Amino acid sequence: HRPDLRTLLRIQGAETREEREQRIWQAHRESGYSLTAIRQQLGLHYTTISKIVQRQQLPRTGFLLPIKIRCATSLTHVQTTH
Repeated sequence: HRPDLRTLLRIQGAETREEREQRIWQAHRESGYSLTAIRQQLGLHYTTISKIVQRQQLPRTGFLLPIKIRCATSLTHVQTTH
């Protein structure tokens, strides 16, 4: 049984943006909630939630990598870890 979405996303006013985004990412990636369910719970636009999840998955470089580079990096990582 997965945790209740409202509990996972209970965002306190004193939280930083990073903490808020981490909770959103955890709800999606670790608990399996859809971006739509998270969006509805928080009252944010789908694209906003999607970008937050994307930022949490990318390296902290300050910019988004083109998809070809991200895929190549992922494949390199997979190949070197086996």
